[in-house]
Amino acid sequence: PSLFPSLAARGIRRVQILSLRRSLSYVVQGMADIESLNLSGCYNLTDNGLSHAFVAEISSLRSLNLSLCKQITDSSLGRIAQYLKGLEVLELGGCSNITNT
Repeated sequence: PSLFPSLAARGIRRVQILSLRRSLSYVVQGMADIESLNLSGCYNLTDNGLSHAFVAEISSLRSLNLSLCKQITDSSLGRIAQYLKGLEVLELGGCSNITNT
């Protein structure tokens, strides 16, 4: 967790996470001004993990890539819409548990 505040202090605004061993909330809370978050292929990211990460509005986040996060379902989309109101790009390719309805 101490890594993310040090990245934020350096002005880093784009982060790609290759694997989550700890909670996504550490990333989100540690980088208040994050603009782009790439979580593509994080096989262990779940709806529960997203719900704990997005508990308040993150107005700076413009791009979120959840491609190939196969445990994410439709239930996460409501939370994304609620807390990521500035989001311009949402990538969901390969999220097999998200439906078209």
